[in-house]
Amino acid sequence: QREPRGFGIYEKTLPTGMTWEDTFATAASAGYDFFELSIDATLERQDRLHWSDKQRQRVWRSASEHNIDIRVLTLSAHRETPWGSAEAGQRARAGFLAKATIDLAADLEAECVQIAGYFAFNAPRAPKARELFLDGLVSAAEYAAHQGVVLAIENVDGVDVTSIGDGLGLIDDAKATNIYLYIDVGNLTGNELDVVSELKSGLPSAYCVQLKDARPGVFRRVPFGAGDVPFGDVFDELVKAPPVYVSVEMWNDENNPFLPMEAGEWARSQWRAAVNRYQQH
Repeated sequence: QREPRGFGIYEKTLPTGMTWEDTFATAASAGYDFFELSIDATLERQDRLHWSDKQRQRVWRSASEHNIDIRVLTLSAHRETPWGSAEAGQRARAGFLAKATIDLAADLEAECVQIAGYFAFNAPRAPKARELFLDGLVSAAEYAAHQGVVLAIENVDGVDVTSIGDGLGLIDDAKATNIYLYIDVGNLTGNELDVVSELKSGLPSAYCVQLKDARPGVFRRVPFGAGDVPFGDVFDELVKAPPVYVSVEMWNDENNPFLPMEAGEWARSQWRAAVNRYQQH
């Protein structure tokens, strides 16, 4: 039976306020293999970049004891502090965020840092924002290679990396062997793109596919099944393609303790249905 390389959960899908021990226990009991740890715009999550060696070891050990890999660090802090900013100080900070996240990934034995595809979103945009983003990406990829870490560009909302073609163009221009795509199917729908054709062109270069529902122009907090992502077609493509990592991305604003289990069961049922369709052909 065809399976993904691993089945993961985005940190924000879990209830907040739990210890790391309880966080990883919850992820494990809900049937996930790996964890996407968030480095976002909040000071609380950026403070993780300053964890001591002892703190890093404690978090890694908590995950390991529950057979959960901290496989990915999602660096969404670049949404607020981008490489393509008109302000040199912002660009320098973006470079620090990337290198510090790569260091943390290496210490937690995480294989991948997800790079959000914003040249400049909530910041003044430099005239050559794409070129500056590319410079930052290449520098980060060189540093990541020394640390044994890969990078993966996420297609996002906004006006920058909105399509698979945008991401592939950056990978081609970067000329680095450790840069992949991190495909968010919800963002493809939010940007009113053809999800299936985008997925087909992106899967050969994909590290992971994030499962998230969305509607045109509505990118967040759409429950699975309430949006317009053609998940039947998405899972059919995933089952046919060489295996990639697959993860569930939701926002648990209600601190619902059952959401991780419900989301995982939904995704696995979709996967099983797609496998059945594949085997019948």
